[in-house]
Amino acid sequence: LEFGLRFIAVVDHHAAPDKIRMMRALGAEIRYVEGDFREDEVAVVERQRLAAQLGAQLPGALFMNQSDNPANPEGYAGFVEELLAQLPNGIDAFVG
Repeated sequence: LEFGLRFIAVVDHHAAPDKIRMMRALGAEIRYVEGDFREDEVAVVERQRLAAQLGAQLPGALFMNQSDNPANPEGYAGFVEELLAQLPNGIDAFVG
């Protein structure tokens, strides 16, 4: 809301409740995908389908499609360099 933008997060049943609460507190609208998914099944394809649909239907909307952007991995190179610079004794473990 700080920039006057509307943000819609498309999630499935695996979305962490604390993250949903935080997004809502920051003004996000949450849209859950529909469908009967197993507990161990992440609905990636359905999330992408719904996000693309919303991006096409809502005036001025844009679906960033980060997961299929070939430039996406390039952003992590700087992240790794920054971590190494800030942790001169090395990294024992990393969880992402």
